[in-house]
Amino acid sequence: MTWPQCFFERALAINEKTLGPGHSSTATTASNLAGLLQTLGYYEEAKQLYKRALTILEETLGSNHPSTGTALNNLANHLFTTGYYEEAKPFSERALAISEKTMGINHLDTIRIRKNHKKLVKFIQKAKNKKN
Repeated sequence: MTWPQCFFERALAINEKTLGPGHSSTATTASNLAGLLQTLGYYEEAKQLYKRALTILEETLGSNHPSTGTALNNLANHLFTTGYYEEAKPFSERALAISEKTMGINHLDTIRIRKNHKKLVKFIQKAKNKKN
């Protein structure tokens, strides 16, 4: 286990104990740990933490909150990175819709999410073309 992983796991445990397992800050810490685990190659563990963070944010902030959109984008990017393009698409679509609605089409986060979504759609189309 790396020291950053120890740090994030400890931070997550502290947040769960002090703020509760369903707090939005706990979700943020879970997402940060997921990003680290993804980088380290622990893909399934990362996926579960991204899903957990999304669930917490949907329950605490609502399904149309910008932070929920960020969590959706994080999960979509993880699925894309690990080759689950079709599974990633609905998360990416929701992330983009939330970002456009809450932050506007010209917001930097929206532009980044749109770029990610276009890349995903392009990969899906290429995969379909190779099958045909």
